[in-house]
Amino acid sequence: MKKIAVITPSKLPIPAIEGGAIETLTTYLLEENEKTGDFEFTILNRYTDEIQIKYSYVEMKNYVPKVTDKMIDFICKARCKFSHYKQPFNSTYLMWVCKILKNKK
Repeated sequence: MKKIAVITPSKLPIPAIEGGAIETLTTYLLEENEKTGDFEFTILNRYTDEIQIKYSYVEMKNYVPKVTDKMIDFICKARCKFSHYKQPFNSTYLMWVCKILKNKK
């Protein structure tokens, strides 16, 4: 079974109960995969509410930011905006995603 990781950029939930193009496409992929079972999905999501997952081939991981994470993101955004150098912005969400993907094979 092949593994696929989906990293969502927005705060909308998967499955797509509130809409969203990426969320709708991902929901469609998950529903089609339930018929065949060829892939194992890992969904890395910013959405913090717990949603009932009805898919058997899906592992859902939700990012819940701490207060310190929000402060770090704010400081990094401000530094990038006001600096003369073009610095890439690494959010705490992206660092969390990298940590999870590094631990998975």
